[in-house]
Amino acid sequence: MNLRPSCSLAGISVLIATAACSTPESAGFPAALSVPISAPPAASTSPTEVPAPKLSFPDDEALSMKDALAHARENSPALRAAAHRLRAQQELLQVAGNLPDPEFSARVEAVPLSSPRSGEETLIGFSQPIPLAGQLKKNEDLEQARLESLRVVRDRVGRELEARLRGAFATTLSLQNALGLHASRLLIAEISEDLLHRRVAAGDAIPSSLAKVRAQRVGLEAELQAVARQHQLARSELFAVMGVAENQDATAQPVILEATLESALELPNLQFLADQIENIPAVAGALSTAKVAKLKARLAVANKVPMINLELFYRGRDDGQDGFDAGLMFALPLSGRSTANSRAAQAESAAAMQMSALSERDALIELKRLHASLALAMEKVERYHAELIPASEEQLAIGEARFNAGDLSLSEVLPLRNQAIKIRLEQVQAWHQLMSAWAELGPYLP
Repeated sequence: MNLRPSCSLAGISVLIATAACSTPESAGFPAALSVPISAPPAASTSPTEVPAPKLSFPDDEALSMKDALAHARENSPALRAAAHRLRAQQELLQVAGNLPDPEFSARVEAVPLSSPRSGEETLIGFSQPIPLAGQLKKNEDLEQARLESLRVVRDRVGRELEARLRGAFATTLSLQNALGLHASRLLIAEISEDLLHRRVAAGDAIPSSLAKVRAQRVGLEAELQAVARQHQLARSELFAVMGVAENQDATAQPVILEATLESALELPNLQFLADQIENIPAVAGALSTAKVAKLKARLAVANKVPMINLELFYRGRDDGQDGFDAGLMFALPLSGRSTANSRAAQAESAAAMQMSALSERDALIELKRLHASLALAMEKVERYHAELIPASEEQLAIGEARFNAGDLSLSEVLPLRNQAIKIRLEQVQAWHQLMSAWAELGPYLP
């Protein structure tokens, strides 16, 4: 996000603000979050080779958020369409202040149908409409406002695309991490089942106890398959938002977040965002629409004054008495159509102003809701980093030390490893909620 707003909050607890302002290094946070996409590991031939659960953070051959955003912006049909509309409006703006095209006329009058053929006249000239009451300037202002409105629309499309991309990226990233952790849980279940088989064979356990362990392993296999399918769907959606074809040969390519977690854990100041509410694309679009409607009303008032049509003609006569004709023509506003158009435009302008006020109010309500969701997501992530993960790792480290010293058996330490992986899975879900909250708040940032 590249944000550096203040960490002071309105209506949010001081504990969240303190956590949001802490640096990742001081809290022991990783600089990126990712697990490579790979097949579930096979059961180890030696039960003692099961590693302690750790997340992997690769830093090469990966798709970053920056790259994904670049692809999405480059391949977005909506952004290209917005750019074409901008170019079209720029063409209209260039000629908005020009006079209407004149009309050229050449004709022959009073041509006799019988002899003697005399008295015919030739007229050559033009007529030029001349707008009054500042109609040209008002029309130019209107086209300029339309251009600014299209720019706001382009910015809004870009923000919405970025929010969708960030949401898809966060979903793919969380499922990618969950895939690796579920694979580790399945490996532990397979080893536990293998150990129980050995105990049954040795007469240390009854065969009926295998049913529960086998059911747990089958359940974990089903969970792993479900997460793998969800991850593939999320990955396909991510590539679709990016506008590129998914390379089926590159399914092992991980998705990582290049930026450090510092920006993700800085809660933007709510009052600062509320003060800038008119600058977000959604509200700016409504305000620009209201401005266009207001300028349309001004132009409609000016159009109540009819344009004057100036006519100048050269008249050539066969008797040599050449001359010229000049005249002024204008429409008589007797139908009341121009007055009705002016009143209708003013009503449309008033309606657009009300809609812009409604848009600003709704945006402020939504901003407060999304800000509260982001604060809660940050608090949850901070709790995992500061309390739950350290406690889980400490408990696992003690168990591993006792296992290495021969004080605990492998069957006793495996549940500790499984519990640590569960905590990591919950942490991944918390990070997904946090990144999704950032993605939803993105369009509301000025």
